[in-house]
Amino acid sequence: MAQKNGHDQQDNSGLEDRIVEDVYGTRQYTLDGLCEKIIEQFGMETNGRPDILSELDTPAKQKQAIREVTEYVLGVESVMLQGPERTWLLDRLHRDLYRFGALETVLGDAAVTEINLNSPKEIFVRRGFGDLERVNVSFRDGTQLAQMLQRVLTPLGFDLWKGEPFIETGLKLMGRPVRLSLAGPPMTPYYTGQIRLHPVTPLTFENLQASVPPIAVEMLTGILRNGHGLLIVGESGMGKTTLLANLLATSQAEKAGLVQRTPEIQPDYLPVHVTDYTLISADAPSTANFEKHMRTALALGVHSIFLDEIQGDEGTAFWQVLSSDAKPQIVVTFRGKANIARLYSAIGMVVRKVYRSLPQGDIDAALLERLPFVAILEQHTAGAAPRISLIGQWVQAENGLTIEPLLTWTKGENAPKRTEVRTRLAID
Repeated sequence: MAQKNGHDQQDNSGLEDRIVEDVYGTRQYTLDGLCEKIIEQFGMETNGRPDILSELDTPAKQKQAIREVTEYVLGVESVMLQGPERTWLLDRLHRDLYRFGALETVLGDAAVTEINLNSPKEIFVRRGFGDLERVNVSFRDGTQLAQMLQRVLTPLGFDLWKGEPFIETGLKLMGRPVRLSLAGPPMTPYYTGQIRLHPVTPLTFENLQASVPPIAVEMLTGILRNGHGLLIVGESGMGKTTLLANLLATSQAEKAGLVQRTPEIQPDYLPVHVTDYTLISADAPSTANFEKHMRTALALGVHSIFLDEIQGDEGTAFWQVLSSDAKPQIVVTFRGKANIARLYSAIGMVVRKVYRSLPQGDIDAALLERLPFVAILEQHTAGAAPRISLIGQWVQAENGLTIEPLLTWTKGENAPKRTEVRTRLAID
């Protein structure tokens, strides 16, 4: 089906192209054209006014506001609509203004795991772990896309109209927890980015046996049960957050804390003994607050701290938790490649970007003591689910540290296998 002015494939009624006239018979409009005029007027009245948008927090309030703007525009244009045309217009307006517009179809597809916004008119989706595919949906322009994003982000305290060039946050869209990563003006002409979607019902170890089989679960939970730290490594989309959430649910620490770079693990999915320090601050969730939330958790004396996730610009936060005098158990996700030598180098670079004079030996000692175990997630075959490829322990090597495998799952093997290596620390 051809694209229709930024509307998606659900437009099969044909009414968007219906012609209506003003009461004088001098001007004609398509219903789609009227829809655009009303959305433009709605934007003029609400852009830069998050206070107004935040008050429209129920479908009833939203529809009433839409009706008021619609009546104003129809009055100015001297157009009278009745019956199906009016119903279609109001429903379309609510969809475009509050039900994610062009993204509604793909957000409602349970198979979609990722949406890439390359431009307002160029949108790609990934289903499962397959390749990205372009979909026949689009927004009219960058302004319409920004308006939709602003309405989604207003409850979280973001104001795109004040200039938020980089946004990373977690929220729910159509009942699904998502991670939203955006770049926009003034850095780019319009907002682009990625929406990572989790299932409505969280995946548990029982659901994940094809990726994290019982033998791996037993080893990972044994590591945590014995109070040791764990570094979970993988590139974007490899399931690091899902694994962290499941390990968090098994934590036996009396006082466990979670700090999220973007709050993808929703509050209603957390065990009662876990505090999400990401949600304590009244500030909008953002990358800038990650370190502050972590310091709050450490100051309040957590026994175990779960961090999701450390990236290349989080050297201060990473080293602070590694070197904390409180010495809580640490479980942390780290975005990086599965290559062991590169991983060791990347960790050192992250810390020394901030602490340039810190000896590598101090970083090595912290890893051996505070994060002695490593779990690596990777995708071996295109289109297949990522899986645990290695669980290992840091050990001294000739030129620093390396990872000694305790469990491996190589390409072509049907199941992971324990190695003959003895663990440096007890995990039984």
